[in-house]
Amino acid sequence: MRAHPKWQMLRVEVYSSQNPGADHRRVRKEMLLSQARADAIFGYLFHKRRISAERMDAIGYGYDERFARDDVRWPVVLRLVHRLD
Repeated sequence: MRAHPKWQMLRVEVYSSQNPGADHRRVRKEMLLSQARADAIFGYLFHKRRISAERMDAIGYGYDERFARDDVRWPVVLRLVHRLD
């Protein structure tokens, strides 16, 4: 991100590809697990890649059928937010 100052923020979005159905406990569990994975990626980027925590955000969304795939357990989306000039 140092090489691209116009990138204002990096958002780490993690989804679960396992459908929890209508069970509210499983829905909550998938959300907590996806948030934990997002936090782990955030920590890696902060500690190992030295990206400022002020320029990142981590969100775990739980299950989303748009990202559900059998071959990927935790789909990750990295979104770059550009500064408007």
